[in-house]
Amino acid sequence: MEGRVVRKFPDATIRRLRTTRGLAAEIARECNVSRAAVYQWRKVPAHHALRVARLLNLDVGRVRPDIFNPPAE
Repeated sequence: MEGRVVRKFPDATIRRLRTTRGLAAEIARECNVSRAAVYQWRKVPAHHALRVARLLNLDVGRVRPDIFNPPAE
């Protein structure tokens, strides 16, 4: 097991960005970054969380629950 790389799977928001056609490009434009940069995200960077949440019609707590309190269910 030495030298084995453990891959951390991206969260639901990142999976949605990667699988919804055109969404990564739209996020990239709004955040003023390249589409390739969006595909490299493991989590939405904190300084882009509000924009991404607005574009996806999500509460910011869903985008980055480790920073912002998730909404009560």
